[in-house]
Amino acid sequence: MELAKNITLVIAILWALLQIFSIRYSLSNTGGVFPASISSLLLYFVSIAVVLGFHLSPFHLIWLAIVSLVLGFPLMIFPPVYSLCIAFLGLLAITTSLPDNDDNDIEATIDVKATEVKTKWIKPEKKGKGFA
Repeated sequence: MELAKNITLVIAILWALLQIFSIRYSLSNTGGVFPASISSLLLYFVSIAVVLGFHLSPFHLIWLAIVSLVLGFPLMIFPPVYSLCIAFLGLLAITTSLPDNDDNDIEATIDVKATEVKTKWIKPEKKGKGFA
């Protein structure tokens, strides 16, 4: 039974860490993250800390994962939770590595700018006095 508890605890911690790295990867490559997923993740980390702190059974983390997903979304309406999530998101964004600027990217940008066609804004002609 102890082996099953330890395996459950290890899987829960690894899943939470995987979610952190997934959010970090999303920030560095796609730039978009759903903020409510961060509150769910933070709530799950609190659940892990409570289970470890109070020496509860790690099997509680199974249903706490579902509860954290369900409660993470409505928690975003509270300003302190939202601020905490945005601060955590900022921390993850700081730790991401920026892509290197290649010379090919710069040359492609120059080529695009050289081939752009400049258009002139045409003002509409006044045909009458209108309502004046």
